[in-house]
Order: sequence, then C-alpha cells, then structure tokens
Amino acid sequence: MRISIFLVLTFSILSAELSASDNIPDTINILDGFAKYGEEFGEKFIVRNFTFINTSGIEYAPTITGGGDIIIFISNRPGSINSDEKHGSIPTHDFWSAPVVFDPDRVFDPEKDKVYTFENINTNINEGAPSLSPDGKHLYFTSCNKPDGYGACDIYVSDLDRGIWSAGYPLCCDINTEFWESAPGVSPDADRIYFTSTRKGPNSDGKFDGNYADKMDIWYSDRTPGSDSWEAAINMSEINTEGMEAYPFIAPDGKTIFFSSNELSPNYGGLDLYFSRFDDKTGKWSEPVNLGEPINSEGNESFVTIPENGNILFFSSDRKDIEGHKGNLDIYYATLNDNFVQQHGKVHPICFKRKTTLFLELEKKSVVSVLIRNEQDETISELFNGDLEAGKHEIEWKGTDIKGKYLRNGAYFFTIMIDDGEKSYTEKRTAVIVGRKR
Repeated sequence: MRISIFLVLTFSILSAELSASDNIPDTINILDGFAKYGEEFGEKFIVRNFTFINTSGIEYAPTITGGGDIIIFISNRPGSINSDEKHGSIPTHDFWSAPVVFDPDRVFDPEKDKVYTFENINTNINEGAPSLSPDGKHLYFTSCNKPDGYGACDIYVSDLDRGIWSAGYPLCCDINTEFWESAPGVSPDADRIYFTSTRKGPNSDGKFDGNYADKMDIWYSDRTPGSDSWEAAINMSEINTEGMEAYPFIAPDGKTIFFSSNELSPNYGGLDLYFSRFDDKTGKWSEPVNLGEPINSEGNESFVTIPENGNILFFSSDRKDIEGHKGNLDIYYATLNDNFVQQHGKVHPICFKRKTTLFLELEKKSVVSVLIRNEQDETISELFNGDLEAGKHEIEWKGTDIKGKYLRNGAYFFTIMIDDGEKSYTEKRTAVIVGRKR
C-alpha cells in the first residue's frame, strides 16, 4: 500500500461552506468550539453514518487511538463468540478493531482489516465500552457476570504485550462493587478514571427494582500516587440528576467531559449528549451543555470519542434519520464541513506484509525526518534525516527495526517532521504489518 502526504491538504484541514452559525470560524478545534460557543457550535456539524464498519447488528462504544487512524468498537456481528445454550447461543458483544476509513465504497473485511486481536478478551459473555489509555498499553472495558467479578457488571483492564491483549482483570478497591459499574473513561494522564455506577449515592438507593437506568450516575476515582490502586470513588454531583447520566468520555484536554443524559434540559429525545468543563479557578464543573442538533436527535446518543487532533467526533446512536443507517445501533461521526471528507475520504492505515512506500510532496526545500515508532512511542527506526528539495519523494520501509530485524505483526507509526525554514510540521501515519509468521 502507498500513502500520499500533501502539505496543502494535511495542514490546512478545515475551510468550508456552512449554512449555520456563520460567525463561528470553521478551523476551530472541536473542544475550543464547544467551550466558546456552546450549543450553537453544534449547528456547524455534518453527521454521517460510519458505513465502513456498521452492520445490521449493533455497533457501538467507539474508541480511537491517539493518532486517529484505528478504531476499537463493540459489535455482535457475525464472527462474534456465541453465548452458551442457556442464553440462546447467539452472538455476544465482542471487541473488534479496524482502520478509520471514510470511503463509502470500502467494505470492512474482518480478516484483512483487523488491526488488533482480542482472542484473550472476547468470551461467550458480553464485553463492552472500551477506553484506551493514553500510551495505548492498557484497555479498560466492561464485562458482566464473570466469575471473578464483584457485581452485575464490572470494569476490567487488559494489558498490551507484544501486540497481544491480555485476558483482563477487574479493578479493585472502590471502583467495582456489588452494584453495576460500566463505561470507563480514562483521563489523558491515566491518573483518573470516570465510570457509570448504580451504587448508593445522591440519586440512587442502591436497590435493584428492575430498572437500572434511573439509578445510573457518573463517578470518578483517582489513582493512588505511586501505585496501581485507586482511591474512594466520588460522585459527580455537579452534573448528575435523578435521571440517567452515563457513558463518560474525558477529552484530550483533561478538563472537558462528554456524557449522556435523559434528564438534563434541553433534550431532543431519549439520551442526549452533553458536555461540562472543569474550571481550574473555582475547582468546579460547569453546568452541562447540550451538543445540540444535528448531533443529538429524537433517538438515543451515547459513547462520544474524539482523537487527539480534535477535528472529528465519533458517537453511537439508534437514530434512523441519517442516510446509510444499518442496524439498531450504529456508529456515527460528526465533522465541521464537507471539506473534511473530501480531504480525508480515503485516509486509512497502511497495511502491508513485506514493504511499503511513503510518498512526500514538498512545496519548497525542507529539512525532513522520518521515524518509525511502536505503540509504546519508542523510536525503533530512522528512515530519513536530512534535506530534501522541493518536489516528490519516495521513502521505503521494509518493516524492520534500526538493526534490520523484521518486526512482528502489529501497528507502527510513521512520524514525519518537516521544517521548510518558515514553518515546521509534524504528521503521523499508522502502518500495520499483517500476514507475517510468528
């Protein structure tokens, strides 16, 4: 596979023709836009079905890797592990992964397009709601009714070792209880975890009466300094109501939280998406703000995720008002304008077995550095470091480290640094080695 990098497109991402809220600049970062303009900013978005991975089954709870090139999600599509006979021998909710592809003509191939293997995590019991740690080494998720669990549903963590995810183990202490804990969201510094719980608190008596939903609040716990244990959980009373608040996502800035609620106002129907920002001066969370239409609909919206670059918002919904919807629960994405899709419509990780070629087109003579890094952000190879004249250039990589040793299957990252004397840029692209024998 080949990848083309054109600086005009890569570093001038959002320009636009927009009909709503024309006073808002089109190039603004999503987090900054919501912080400054609130619900009015939501009118700027175009919402589309992420057709590449959706099926007639259910797809939900997307999480995006830091570089924005890989999506991990939950689905009961064909290929998921069947439940036992007692539970009907039907496909369970399993982890899946794929490159981020916006090309509507591409069809997801479970074997060729998968990036990670979750054979140690997926079971004949439902798994769900993943949250990836900032370093990409730990995957927090929900699993229910497991023998080693504490309650109905618990929060687990799986560790990545040499491209393979471990089976996972439940978090201890005050995070998991005899009640329902789910939907973890890990902070950018990995020292705080937000989650949904039905435990006893301001809006729940902790008793199960057949309805978990209205007992769900968002809680958080801080990591004990210098250890892997967690402090007593705290209820986010500033945003919780007597209704349902769930599915928290803490944004890359560490101070904006997105979540779902069926009780806050305004509400467009069912569960809506809201955000709140932490004020460093007051030490409090702001009053929640609805993301507005067209992101929210008459259906139920949940599970926001935003990559580090802040230029696209993924979420789950059971809505039927968007062209291309496929199942009872699909993954959607929202961008600020059509220009994003025109520029990024066919961007996806390079998948190769023996070698791949990186194509660069420079407008002027530049100092260029091309590094290969692994998922631990360690530099494992330097492909080029020096001057390049204006024009087109090709840089080949055979999937080897700095000593020429062939690398294992898995995801690796081109880091391209360009300095033309006036401006400097850094661009990242994902390369996935597939099909090599272990």
